[in-house]
Amino acid sequence: MTKYIKIKLMPLITAAAFALIFTMAYSEKTARFYNLTVRINTEGDDYAPSLTEDGSTAVFNSKMPQENSHKIFMCKNKNGLWGDPYPVFELNSDSNEETPFISADGKTILFASDRPGGFSPPATSDGKKRITFDIYISRLIDGKWSKPELLKGTVNTNMNERAPGLSSDGKTLYFTRWPYNSPGKSRIYSAKLENGAFTGVKELPESINTGNCEIGFRPSYRSGRYYFASRKPGGFGGWDIYYTTMTGKKFSKPVNAGEGINSAYDDMYYSESKLNSMICSNRAGGLGKFDLYSSIPAEKSTTAKLTQNIAKKPPTLLHIKIINKNNKKLIKKTPFRIILMEERENKSVILRTTEVKSSNRGVFTLSPKDDVDSVLIEPLSKIYTGCSVKIHVAPGKIQNITVYFVKTSSSQKKTSCADAEIKSSADSELSVKSFQSSLKTVYFKFNSDEVQAEYIPVLHGIVEFMRGNPEFRVEISGYSDPEGSAVYNEKLSMKRANNVAGFIKSLDIPGERITVKWFGETQSSSRKKGIRYYSLDRKVELLLEK
Repeated sequence: MTKYIKIKLMPLITAAAFALIFTMAYSEKTARFYNLTVRINTEGDDYAPSLTEDGSTAVFNSKMPQENSHKIFMCKNKNGLWGDPYPVFELNSDSNEETPFISADGKTILFASDRPGGFSPPATSDGKKRITFDIYISRLIDGKWSKPELLKGTVNTNMNERAPGLSSDGKTLYFTRWPYNSPGKSRIYSAKLENGAFTGVKELPESINTGNCEIGFRPSYRSGRYYFASRKPGGFGGWDIYYTTMTGKKFSKPVNAGEGINSAYDDMYYSESKLNSMICSNRAGGLGKFDLYSSIPAEKSTTAKLTQNIAKKPPTLLHIKIINKNNKKLIKKTPFRIILMEERENKSVILRTTEVKSSNRGVFTLSPKDDVDSVLIEPLSKIYTGCSVKIHVAPGKIQNITVYFVKTSSSQKKTSCADAEIKSSADSELSVKSFQSSLKTVYFKFNSDEVQAEYIPVLHGIVEFMRGNPEFRVEISGYSDPEGSAVYNEKLSMKRANNVAGFIKSLDIPGERITVKWFGETQSSSRKKGIRYYSLDRKVELLLEK
């Protein structure tokens, strides 16, 4: 998501301007946010928080860089602090579960999912299947969440239905809808509960739906307002939070929620209970792509210090190379199950399970959270059936691990078919020569300067190397593909390089050790061959040198 420069307001001396100034002052005074630190946030996306009316419970969705899909998590407010999050197993599947909303009383959860069984548009002319999101509902019954069901009524269609939210009385549903593969056309809708189904779908007024990616219409249990996010011009950053109130049967003209809530980045899904508030944002200083922020902390008195220094925390990274021990060849493009475990009283407890696939170089990277003590790696290929290797995680260190798997037979002992060699950068076993000579590349999406989550481990690795080798500098070079004008492409390559440099600086690497260059369009072989899509040209290259 593109970052924007903060715009200062130049209010006129009118009653409306005075009201806006008052609103901003109120927000800034009351909406101080704490980053929820590594206790809740990850290196990936932590997104779309929703609070109960009393502020005792929060739900959100999360996806770490190495995971394949978003899952729904819950955490509890105990004694004025947020406790550890835990997955809501009854709601999660192998598909994406996103943008959850928990009802005022905490007994109903609505969420969006692309799991099989929903509504989807017809396949393309060449037979490609198209998948969209639908809204599902689950209820808390006898202490357990019921099996999610498609929401009854006329809300779900073959378009994307996302970001559900209920009015305080539970009788009106608000949700966002957009056509397949066209999030830029998102609009906010409402539906009424009648005879157990939500029907009477209608679009909210143009004062709310301005055509600027409006999303996430949520009620406030404190002020009676409704908050939502929009990218319309005139805000503080990309997505800003706006609010409106219901007067009679009409919504008032939306007002920007102010600098106390919004930043120069993307701020979304503001949830306000009677006790506290929560928001997700990709503002500077966070741990991952989107982080959760709350008006109450996740840690004790040291929270403010932890929040300020969260980006300076040394990363925990496992760079894993997989080799067939029989023939010494790399095991390429092969799926593996990763089981993340915590050691409790001499017993291994499974925390989470995910799957990764080795690259065409036979490698993959893991970035475990602080609660992970060890990881178990299991090949999903039948030729390595029964093989697994357990690796101890060294917090705050980079571990370079080579894992050897042996092809198994039915008579072979499963315990003898795998072993691992581990090298830790903290023990000076990281090869300076090989790391320096390796050109690191970060690729970007079309027309985007946003650093994708999958490249965060690469940048963390460079930062960790520079911390241990202060004599080294990094040269950052930005490029773009030949699509568009040369002037625009030069600016885009500059933004890409500066964003990568800014990320490295935020991890406490001084600016004098960073050189930034940009070259605009690349003169690559793809242009000579007449290929329309230049994905390999949309990049930033990083070179370490003394």
